[in-house]
Amino acid sequence: MDAFNNELEIINTFLGINQYSDIFPICDRILKNNYSKDKKAQIFFIMASTYKELKKYEDAIVSYTSCIKLDNNKEYAYIRKSQLLFKLNRFEAALLCCKQGMLIFEDNSLLIEIEKQCINKLF
Repeated sequence: MDAFNNELEIINTFLGINQYSDIFPICDRILKNNYSKDKKAQIFFIMASTYKELKKYEDAIVSYTSCIKLDNNKEYAYIRKSQLLFKLNRFEAALLCCKQGMLIFEDNSLLIEIEKQCINKLF
């Protein structure tokens, strides 16, 4: 097993026992290493999901954004970011995120539904 997968295993162990704050130093270490953009995007997604669990929503949004910037094929990053923005009543931002995601994943039913909800709230 390579170093990245070892780190992921440790992260998953901490997540499994709800020791969320223990994953961030590991994630920071991975992000400072010379891993591929895809692997770093995976780490940002994990961080975003963890921040969301901790109700640190702004940090979650930043991490989802970083994930998307590194790898715009992360379909669930668009979905989760849109959902979170909608939950925070940031409908215009959620709508924009949906539209950006649908440029790549045009048939994603979750993005389409969030887009409809945003339009209903805005208009």
